[in-house]
Amino acid sequence: LHLLDCPPDILEVCEFIIGNLDEDGFLRASDEEIREGTGCSEACVANALTVVRSLDPPGIATSSLRECLAAQLEHLLRDVPEGEQAEVVRRALVAVSTHWDDLLHQRWEALATAVGCAEVAELRPILDVIQSLEPKPGRPFFSNDAQTIIPDVYVVKSEGEYQVLLNDDGLPKLHISSFYRKMLTTQTDTSGSTKQYLNDHLKSAVWLIRSIEQRNRTIYKVARSIVNLQREFFDRGIGFLKPLVLRQVAEDINMHESTVSRVTTNKYMNTHHGLFELKFFFTNSVGPGGGQEGDLSSVTVREIIREMVAGENSDHPLRDQEIVDRLGQKDIHIARRTVAKYRSELKIPSASRRKKYV
Repeated sequence: LHLLDCPPDILEVCEFIIGNLDEDGFLRASDEEIREGTGCSEACVANALTVVRSLDPPGIATSSLRECLAAQLEHLLRDVPEGEQAEVVRRALVAVSTHWDDLLHQRWEALATAVGCAEVAELRPILDVIQSLEPKPGRPFFSNDAQTIIPDVYVVKSEGEYQVLLNDDGLPKLHISSFYRKMLTTQTDTSGSTKQYLNDHLKSAVWLIRSIEQRNRTIYKVARSIVNLQREFFDRGIGFLKPLVLRQVAEDINMHESTVSRVTTNKYMNTHHGLFELKFFFTNSVGPGGGQEGDLSSVTVREIIREMVAGENSDHPLRDQEIVDRLGQKDIHIARRTVAKYRSELKIPSASRRKKYV
């Protein structure tokens, strides 16, 4: 921005606009909010927006996906020499700018007519151009430092059996200072109040150390119980995760459910199948048995649905009712709305959105 020959009043508004871009490059402040925040006129805001949107990357500082794609197509049109490719970009711009609903809802016949195509097949190069655009222009420039998760428990297989190992790497070894312990146990000139102070804090320190040891023992017991109760998962993978509730683990280790709940919150287990939060292993049952033998966990059913969709014909994607029917053939009986819910949780779009566009 500061490399441009920009008037000071416009420059100030441009800086305000850039400060209101999110990590995807979209402008999250309305024109009215910009005017209120800078005290400038409507014309000044318009000029500042023009300046910012002229900068790289194309599509920056727009307010919606439609505006973003249109801006990129306009930029592309300026760089493409006149000819067949320029006509394709021009038609793509018409599709995005004035026939967005037809494009969004895949009404191909109406869209083809609107952009001047003789038949639907002629849409393919137009849609290829649109799909090549960046829907989040700020994404390549946004560094999102992922937080590293350090597992609390490791599960390793040795000689056919699973061993549970607590991760204490990097944790300091706590102990009572011998200097202060000696002050309490030897005859010194230490006053009574000082000894009382030291004694109280010695008890607090001992309590802290024992509490940490108790916490580690509890984590180990819960992890050991999960490994025992979910043995098939560790042997065969996520498709064999069983329904499990806190009560089962609590009864197995003779502790209260609330204790198990606290221990499994924000604690992670590293396995040969990947890194999982301890809460992951607690899932509802799917089936008529109410958690009885033979019922599947909801996680397993979601995995089956994901595999079904991954292997479908893209020309004829599976509808929710078809997934219900296929699950029924596997003796998994769930409602269509449950399939829709699981599909949404898996971030799988509807069948109409998954269908091959031409």
